[in-house]
Amino acid sequence: MTENEYWALITRRLAGDISSEENDLLDSWIEASESNQALYEEACQAWKRDYFNQKDFDVADGKKLLQQKLKVYPIHQVEKKSTAPFYLKIAASVALLLGVGLAVYFNQSASEEKPAIVYIEKIIPAGAKQTLKLGDGTVVKINSESVLKVPKHFAADERVVYLEGEAFFDVARDTARPFRIISGEVTTSVLGTSFNIAAYPELSKLKVSVASGKVQVNETVQPDNKVVLISDQEASFDLEQQEFAVAAFDVAQAFAWKDSTLLFNDTPLEAVAKKLERWYGVNILFKNEDIKQCLLSGEFKNESLDNVLESLRYTSDINYKIEDKNITLSGKGCD
Repeated sequence: MTENEYWALITRRLAGDISSEENDLLDSWIEASESNQALYEEACQAWKRDYFNQKDFDVADGKKLLQQKLKVYPIHQVEKKSTAPFYLKIAASVALLLGVGLAVYFNQSASEEKPAIVYIEKIIPAGAKQTLKLGDGTVVKINSESVLKVPKHFAADERVVYLEGEAFFDVARDTARPFRIISGEVTTSVLGTSFNIAAYPELSKLKVSVASGKVQVNETVQPDNKVVLISDQEASFDLEQQEFAVAAFDVAQAFAWKDSTLLFNDTPLEAVAKKLERWYGVNILFKNEDIKQCLLSGEFKNESLDNVLESLRYTSDINYKIEDKNITLSGKGCD
């Protein structure tokens, strides 16, 4: 196979659209040499890290740029956990090559040309939410501090969007065009159903919670690692163990946010604070670290931040001080 064909296989695997035969061919190529393995691993890391920042690009120029970067910063010098600037440059270059435009490019023969897909990014800041109706009739409610990347026009054979953060999808049924949401290490595939995806960057587990219908969830770079969910089931993907767990879930807790309701049920104050930061667009500091694990419960629908904080103070003996957008929490700790 040619070099371009192997890049096509890498792209298909990362996009979660690879057959078993193609998967085997790619595995054989990866195992053939250490350089192949190193380049593949860097490509995977770049895809996970930077796919939201892709722009339209020329394939030839992208490959040329990648090769130049790899000459300056050889892969064997890069440690997996490094955060040094040169590593980010490599990641960005690989991501440039393996962006969505390249996936589309390689889905056709090398001699054919296809117009680049134009993507629109919906960036929802802290303190805001937005409901979006897509061209196919799908309705998406996007939570605070989330990014949804959608094509201006869906392709004729599939509907693919990208999510970082949290969103509730009510997907319009179209058996000829499966709907896929790529959220970092997890890809969710449906024909028509409703479900919630929680994939904020700081989470140790990504969660897909199904309200109705049937959903397939697979690891983006290893599509054979997958689970199928039905109504009232939730898949949790452990980012460290790279494993799925399927179980029933608290429907009210998972979907409360889309109905403008804050719901806490024995929730650690640290997690409560993070949710309040997103919900109201504020910064929360702890004067006493001991109170972070205090468990709080409460339900607040369309309540002001002042009312929520006052309720927490009354029920949990947690004090607060507000200075512009900064809130300091204090207290003696928990029993």
